[in-house]
Amino acid sequence: MTLTAQVAGVVSPIAFTITGAEGTGTEALLVVNFDEGTSGLDTGDLVEVTGTYREAYNVPSAEEDLREPPGVEQLAHYDGEPFVETTDVAVSDVESAEPTPATSAG
Repeated sequence: MTLTAQVAGVVSPIAFTITGAEGTGTEALLVVNFDEGTSGLDTGDLVEVTGTYREAYNVPSAEEDLREPPGVEQLAHYDGEPFVETTDVAVSDVESAEPTPATSAG
């Protein structure tokens, strides 16, 4: 699946949360990037996340998949919560996503 969303916060070196547009009432969803980490992401960045939706984050099994453990205190809050395990994270260029003004011929 591919989602376009806003970074709600960076949780750890390998995880961040995303949320929908303001006013949608969507709760933040955990995104775990086991391969590349979250360096370079900031709260408010618009990102395109490609990955697999998982029903429940499991801290002990996730730590087994990592090169370095994320720290129990950082991700313990998300234990048992749904999350997205990414295969790709791209920061979107907000300016290029805005419509360009139409010019009239005449």
